[in-house]
Amino acid sequence: MRAQVKKRHAFTLTEVMIAAAITTLVLASVCALLIGMLRTWNAYSANLDLSIQSRLLRERLLHGIQGEFGLRHADRNSIIYATNYLQFQDSESSDHFIIIFQTNQPLRIQNAAGSNVFSTHSDILLKSSAVTLASNVLIMDLVLSINDGRKIWTQSQQIRTYLLND
Repeated sequence: MRAQVKKRHAFTLTEVMIAAAITTLVLASVCALLIGMLRTWNAYSANLDLSIQSRLLRERLLHGIQGEFGLRHADRNSIIYATNYLQFQDSESSDHFIIIFQTNQPLRIQNAAGSNVFSTHSDILLKSSAVTLASNVLIMDLVLSINDGRKIWTQSQQIRTYLLND
């Protein structure tokens, strides 16, 4: 009589090694895709925050708080600027305002008493600034930055306004 051979249904070591290698490649690809998507998400999120704060800053500088006391209402002869501040007076009142440009600090607008009227979000810092006044055009070149812990994101903002009040 012939000896009966039992059939075993199992994987060989070669098959297990190939399956493990394929699984490792798939997981590595998924992780690489996930990391790339997170980096893209962080970049867009930082740029969105900078864009929102830049827009808000531009609106506050030009039109002031609730549409009053901005640079659009400034008396052209009252504008005094230096490397780290810009001071102006509202043409319709005696209110003085100071825009403080301190590097690596949030940009602030203060009233004459020194109280903050407006400040950018504490994560949004001023990287650099330049102010020029040519005839009746005030030009502010600002670079805002945000640090997400791994990278510093920057965005430049040029604010131009015509000073109509003498």
